[in-house]
Amino acid sequence: MTMSNLKHKPGAGRASRGETPGRPIPGHVAGIVAILLAGWLGAALATALPQAPPQTDPATLPARDVHQGLLIAADPYTDEARSKAKFGKKNPVDSGILALDVYLRNDTDQPIQVNLDRIRLMLAVPGNERQRIEPLSTGEAAERIVNKKGPDVSMSRTPFPGTGSVKGSSKDVRKMEEIIKPLALSGGVVSPHGTVHGFLFFDLAHHFNWVQHATLYVPELHFVPSRKELLYFEVELSRASPR
Repeated sequence: MTMSNLKHKPGAGRASRGETPGRPIPGHVAGIVAILLAGWLGAALATALPQAPPQTDPATLPARDVHQGLLIAADPYTDEARSKAKFGKKNPVDSGILALDVYLRNDTDQPIQVNLDRIRLMLAVPGNERQRIEPLSTGEAAERIVNKKGPDVSMSRTPFPGTGSVKGSSKDVRKMEEIIKPLALSGGVVSPHGTVHGFLFFDLAHHFNWVQHATLYVPELHFVPSRKELLYFEVELSRASPR
């Protein structure tokens, strides 16, 4: 066989050195893999919690819980002047609503999925039964801030859960929702080594003394994509400094 013939035999040089030509990945398999990866990344990014750097280091907040590489802290707004400075003249405290600034800091190398729909404020007021309060939606919070009315909260009943924007709400309510919605905790994934925060709103009907008997309960968290579960978090608000 002449050298000219070898030049026209693909892989002949590799075969002569004892190498086996690599088998290319079939086009349809590569396409499926690419679609799956793109879909997973797209879903994660679409539900990711905002990654704006916080002004407060959550590790310095007294009310916090940390384990498995995740720190969750909470900063309750119970002072009207502070609430007004954050939200404006019409604000949560003035309307009997607890605005709770919640921080999540992920110190691991994996994204962490958070089920925001399962977060509750647990109340254990002495002499009363233990209560579980669901966060208000931004629409419900806006309506109560503007109108200063809503269901009467007592220790004998739990406020109804948040269900989205209030239908048929007034212009003032919609304007208020535009103010508080960007400040609210939203999304579902905390990126590796990321810190995020946002407000949850709980209607306490001006019973801010209950905060000293309240615990923020955060269950149903897992790593992505392994889905390894994290233990639930309990942030005792009694540790927070009143402000």
